[in-house]
Formats: sequence, C-alpha cells, structure tokens
Amino acid sequence: MPPEAQSRKRVGSSPEMNLDQTTMSKPLAIICDIDETLCTEFDRPILTACQMIARLHRAIEVHYVTARPGGARKGTEEFLCDQRLPGWRNLYFCPNWQSTREHKTAVMGRLAKEYNVIVSIGDADEDEQASRAAGVLFVRITETNIEDAWKKIAVLVERATRGVDDPLARLFGS
Repeated sequence: MPPEAQSRKRVGSSPEMNLDQTTMSKPLAIICDIDETLCTEFDRPILTACQMIARLHRAIEVHYVTARPGGARKGTEEFLCDQRLPGWRNLYFCPNWQSTREHKTAVMGRLAKEYNVIVSIGDADEDEQASRAAGVLFVRITETNIEDAWKKIAVLVERATRGVDDPLARLFGS
C-alpha cells in the first residue's frame, strides 16, 4: 500500500464515524441548527436538546448554523447564554444577499474542512442537503422523534470522545 494511502487508512469501522488518521488531528465539532432544533418560537427551549448540548464534552466545539439574519444576533446570543449552551460565539447568521441553502452549504463545507464534525443536527431539508454536500452525518429532529434523535446523537458523541481527556473533569471530579 502506498504511504499516502496508509496515512488515510480508516481507524473506525462504523459507517457513522468515518474517522481516518488525518481527521483525528482536527478538533471535534458538532454543527447545530437553532430554530425547531434547539428552540421553538425563537426563544422557547426544547429542553432535551438544550440539556444535551449543555452537557457536551468540553473537547467538542459547537457551531450554530442558522437561517436567522444578522439582525437576530442579540436575541440569539441571549438565548444561547441563558441556556448555558457552549459555543455561543460560533454563530453563523444568513446574510441578506444569500439564500439559506447556499449559506448553510458554504458554512458547513468550511467547517467540515477545519473540524472533525461528529454530526450535523437540524430539522429542515436544507440542513440535510448542506450536511450531505459537506460529507457530514446528519440527524433530523422532528416533533415526533426528539427523544430518539438526541439519544442517537449522544451515542455518536460518546463514540467520538471515547478516550479523549477532559482536564476540567479531572479538576472538578465531574
């Protein structure tokens, strides 16, 4: 096997976790939509979702890719901070000159190059299409699958962080 092929040899056997040696050196991340994924009516939290994101391993960066316009920044940041959600500074708002689909596809593509994205989470077709275009596993949230979808996400996160050290957990015994 040529050396370049060896360096990209798969280390995970699960189709959900297509990790290879080159992506393992990238930081871990999750991409998450906001509306109808973390909250309803702009600021009413979906508790299961918010609790899961708030409990994430500190080694995982959360990136919020939303269709909300930049004018919604203040309210969105307040919501994320009020819910104590990590990554509130990693907000990607949709510019007025770009369609939501183009925005999400471009941002997710960039994030997939910079991070080892564990999963992209959303409720809309455009979330799924953008995730697929970026080569990222997608989990759809619907009114009828909230609990099951977040359980699946928890399993994916646990697999991705198995063996990853969390120095703050050691310090505080959590």
